[in-house]
Amino acid sequence: MSEQIELGAGLMVMNVTTAFDGESADKLAYIQAQTNEDIAEILDRALAGLGVARIDWYYQQLRQPAKSPLEIFEDLGLVGCIDDAEPDLSSAYQSHIQGYLQDKQQQDRF
Repeated sequence: MSEQIELGAGLMVMNVTTAFDGESADKLAYIQAQTNEDIAEILDRALAGLGVARIDWYYQQLRQPAKSPLEIFEDLGLVGCIDDAEPDLSSAYQSHIQGYLQDKQQQDRF
C-alpha cells in the first residue's frame, strides 16, 4: 500500500509519501474501517501518541553536539579509573610497556 498523506505539525504542513508493508497496511486499513478516519488523521493521531516522543528524542539526539572521545570516556568513568597508573601513561605508554615486559622477562628467568 502506498499512500500520499498530508500531516499538520503545528503551523507547518508536510506532504509525505510512504509505503507500508503488508502487516502495517492491514493494520492501517483496519483502523480506517473502525474509525472512518482518513489516513492522514490516523497518522496524525499516531504521531500525537508515542510517535512524537520518539521523533522528539531522535531530533534531540541529532541536535546535541557530538562528544569528543575524552568526554565519552569521562562519562563512562574511564578517565582516572586506574589508581596506580603512571601519570604520563597516555604519552609514554610505549616505554612503560617496554619496561614492564623487560621486568617480566627477568622475573621469568629466575
